[in-house]
Amino acid sequence: MNKYVIANLKTSIDSDSSIQYANIISNVNYENLVICPPKEYIKLFNSDSYKLGSQDYYDDVNCEYVIIGHKDNDDSYVEIKSKIKKALDKKMKVVLCIGNDYKDDYDLIMKKLNLYLINIKKLSNIIIAYEPNFMVGSNNKVDLKFIESYYNFIKSHFSNIPVIYGGNVNKNNIKNILKIYDGVLIGRLSFNPHKFTKVLNKIIKNI
Repeated sequence: MNKYVIANLKTSIDSDSSIQYANIISNVNYENLVICPPKEYIKLFNSDSYKLGSQDYYDDVNCEYVIIGHKDNDDSYVEIKSKIKKALDKKMKVVLCIGNDYKDDYDLIMKKLNLYLINIKKLSNIIIAYEPNFMVGSNNKVDLKFIESYYNFIKSHFSNIPVIYGGNVNKNNIKNILKIYDGVLIGRLSFNPHKFTKVLNKIIKNI
């Protein structure tokens, strides 16, 4: 199975550029590519060459995937748990973002995972995205040994759930990250469809 590549476009596109983006990215055929446009432009994206996701849970949006718990949304524990339940009830696949502020805060990661996933029967529809808060939106260098330690830690408790990484993923480090993780959750790297397509075709497809 191909590694997951989940593109969180955030607010990088408007109505016109959404159409252009959708046309360009539709030329890429990658099994586990998920494109998450802004809510208002989701209907402009429709292709068999990728899967469609939402940047957050909305009652009125139907997508196969949904990102929940991202640092940008600043949701409470209660809000995140509620969104997970609603998404799973709609048979959506949840990309659950888990972050921490300190490199050695394994306890917080486990606390969050236990809190969010307790009593959930559909773990097959969960993807865990480890996103250290100090890496999201930063230019900090990705420490591969550090992120590998968290991959191994999470997998030791949730061995059957895919674990992906997010936080300053770029064209220079994505290959090494994908050698460790089951996929990536990316932001800036996906904003330009031409550059993103090159990364998909030249790097990701060859891993």
